[in-house]
Amino acid sequence: MEKESKNPRVSIGIPIYHGEIYLEETLNNLLKQSFRDFEIIITDNNPGEEVQKIAESYASKYEFIHYVIHPKNQGAFKNWNSIIPLAKGEYFIYAGGHDLLSENALERMVDTLDRFPSVVLAYAPTQFISSDGTPFDQHIGLLETTGASLVQRYIQVMWGNQEPLYGLMRIDCVRRTKLHRMIVGAGAVWLAEMALFGEFKLCCDTLRYRRSNREVQNREEQLRRYHLTLFRKKRIRILPHWRIPFHYFLACFRGKMPVLTRLRLSVYVLILGPLKHGPEMLWDIISLIRRIPRGKFY
Repeated sequence: MEKESKNPRVSIGIPIYHGEIYLEETLNNLLKQSFRDFEIIITDNNPGEEVQKIAESYASKYEFIHYVIHPKNQGAFKNWNSIIPLAKGEYFIYAGGHDLLSENALERMVDTLDRFPSVVLAYAPTQFISSDGTPFDQHIGLLETTGASLVQRYIQVMWGNQEPLYGLMRIDCVRRTKLHRMIVGAGAVWLAEMALFGEFKLCCDTLRYRRSNREVQNREEQLRRYHLTLFRKKRIRILPHWRIPFHYFLACFRGKMPVLTRLRLSVYVLILGPLKHGPEMLWDIISLIRRIPRGKFY
């Protein structure tokens, strides 16, 4: 049995829900990292016999692997959030239960946060892989905010993608945020809030392998899946994208900043939030109108 460091540098969170297909591969991938001063926290939102067997097997073999079971399915976001109070590390990273990292990824991200105190999140570029692990060509934008002002950082992250969610973060900054709110687009709002506390930096000589293992879904199918896996309240499907700009605005009031800076940021967000999500907000209205004749509002 490998022993756990009392104060690991890094806490790795793996929130799972029926994740038995790739869990063993993900754990083996983490155990091959060149940086090894970490703990792994697996939180299971709906334990099944097979996934529990895999997780308990690794937890019994490695003292730094912890397996936590939630008796009831509380929704994916609450499962994600539940990991943060358990983390003992100076730095924190989510590891998707079906994704992988290049062997140098943790080492490079830790080194980046160690060397640049202004950076609160370091992350690896994304390489898409198929369900069997075969890489394929799909491009996604890269985001780096080093050298930008607080307002510039926030707007850049607000308009960017959510790939940095799987980057290495300073745990003290994570704990100053609201984490995942119970809304569609929660990850995007959380990242924007993290941008208030510091810079995001890309570690170009590493990779995160993101597994594409879902069929293409339309908006209605996506919302139905969100309802079943992310949330417990059906009302979330009533104009869901209208909540996103509102929560971007609320996030502006987190952290310390000069009054004029906060005012300027708030004005930008009030204008740019609805502008960014305008098409989705319009679709929400159309979708709601379509459901009214059927007597189904969510």
